[in-house]
Parts: sequence; structure tokens; C-alpha cells
Amino acid sequence: VWGSNSETLVYKGKQPTLTKPLVGPEDAGDYRCELGTVRSLPATVIHFKVTVLPQRIIEETPTSNFETEEQLSPTLQPSEYPKPEKVLRSVLVGLLIWGFVVLIISFVTAVLCFLPGNVMDSIKSWFLTNKVAALQSQVPKAPKENDTAPSHK
Repeated sequence: VWGSNSETLVYKGKQPTLTKPLVGPEDAGDYRCELGTVRSLPATVIHFKVTVLPQRIIEETPTSNFETEEQLSPTLQPSEYPKPEKVLRSVLVGLLIWGFVVLIISFVTAVLCFLPGNVMDSIKSWFLTNKVAALQSQVPKAPKENDTAPSHK
């Protein structure tokens, strides 16, 4: 069993392994490992203290006076990398948005393809009516000869 203030993990099996990636100073402290149970009590309890060491800093010495592209480009320090939770959240939000887009496109395609011809005819006539109206508004109207004089019948 691995636990903290926010979560508890239980590992079972013949060779259980607990891996905690990206540990930081907040993960340091006293831990307890319970091995098996006898009458609802742990058969073996192991206590251990975890210390998180600071990251090693490797100093490079320049061998020449000119700088390469790698030296000119900014490098991210470990503290500047985005947290895995934020990266995962942004990926999931992106997938969710694209999923909705695909769902809407699929729905519209299904409606347009599988409905009776009357729906397609009405859609086509609507588009054609708008195009004809637009074309008629662009063509100048010439006055007719009969339109100038009032007609009496």
C-alpha cells in the first residue's frame, strides 16, 4: 500500500512494484510498506525514509570561440517543463473537441445522405433561390416601353 494525503495505491501479485515518476521535494518523507495480511492485520510492515536529492548539474566547458545553433537556442530548465497533468489535460481537451467536430460532421452527413429526396430538393432549391436572387439584383433593369405610359383599359 502506498499512500499520501491525496491518494492510496494498492499493489498485488508475486512481484509488485511501486514506481513514482517525477518525484520532487514534496515527495520526501517517511513511508510504510505492508506485506500481506494475517487476520486483517499486516503480516510484515517495513518503514523507510525517502530523501529526494537535488538534480545533478553538469557543467560544460566551451572548447571554441564560436557558438553553434544548439548553444544559441534557449534550453528549458527542469523546473520550466510543463507538468504532466497539464499536458495530459490539454491533450484530452483537444481530443474531446475534435471528437465533437467529427460527431457533428458525421451527423450532418448522415442526415443529408439518408433522408428522402424531398429534403435534398428543398436544400438545393434554397441555395438556387438565393443564387438567382443575387444574380437578379446585380443585373440592371431596363425600362419597358409599355411601362412609361399609363395603361387604360
